[in-house]
Amino acid sequence: MYNLNEEQKESLRWIVLKIREGELGVVFDCVFFINGKFARFQGKGENITEDAPITESVLQAFKASELIFVERQEKTVLHCGLLGDRAYRAVDSNFEEINDVRVASLSEREIIWKIVISIILLGFSLAGFIFLPWASAVLWLFFLIIAYPVALAFTAANQTMDNRNLVEIYKAGLRQIPVIGRFFGNKLSS
Repeated sequence: MYNLNEEQKESLRWIVLKIREGELGVVFDCVFFINGKFARFQGKGENITEDAPITESVLQAFKASELIFVERQEKTVLHCGLLGDRAYRAVDSNFEEINDVRVASLSEREIIWKIVISIILLGFSLAGFIFLPWASAVLWLFFLIIAYPVALAFTAANQTMDNRNLVEIYKAGLRQIPVIGRFFGNKLSS
């Protein structure tokens, strides 16, 4: 959910515009004065001379809405970057909420196939658990518990590694698992 006021939305529109025009990189560093006022971009974007509508609080609001990542490099430098294409989609949709995962647009046939494939994969994992020696079976099951949602994130949810941490990718995969996905914010209605 985008919890942004109009000033923050304008700032994001400005950032996305500068990235699309090639004046600013998808990953960028913001340098601030000691008093917290924006000074300049560091690296690509150094040549932007107009007043940038950026403050630390605006960047933190974008971070809270999962539109960008923000890491403090130094006391006055923030390393920032877009998280996937969420910022582009937010601006293009005029900040209308769009599901991060494609489940709402899946056809009934795709949902059935996903359930069938999940049952087959889980059947193999349980078979491995039953037929392997105890220590190997625990490792086998542990691996599948970790790998299954990540694999679903890349296949069914079309996630990318671009500026995403493993927790975000894992959550996207968990949203794809039938029944369990409902506990992670899946909206199955279309």
